[in-house]
Amino acid sequence: MTDEPIADQIDRLGNRRLAGCAIKFLALIVLGCIALGVTIRHTRDAGTRLAVALAVSGLLFGFCTSTLTPAARKLLTRVFVLLPLVVAILLFAYRTLFGRAGELPLRLVLAPLALALGFVMGRGRR
Repeated sequence: MTDEPIADQIDRLGNRRLAGCAIKFLALIVLGCIALGVTIRHTRDAGTRLAVALAVSGLLFGFCTSTLTPAARKLLTRVFVLLPLVVAILLFAYRTLFGRAGELPLRLVLAPLALALGFVMGRGRR
């Protein structure tokens, strides 16, 4: 019977930690939506809009990786860092080699890098 108070304390600590993580996650979503709304309202540039949307998405994905196993975290880190880099390089090559600079602005080419940046920032919050 002496173990019950300790078990209750552990349960309360876990509940507080879970509530704190849920509040941080909801605050992150709300701030991301506000940033996206302000960006969409004040700019007409598609590259900037896409970069903000991808950065917010990357931040949320990075924040959620704390619930995964270390092997899954490593895999997702590789995917979320390398894939946007490859996409940006391919878009840049398409823009420069095929003369599509007028159709594909540089901000739109660099926008996928915001996903990697947001993911790394979300994952590195410890």
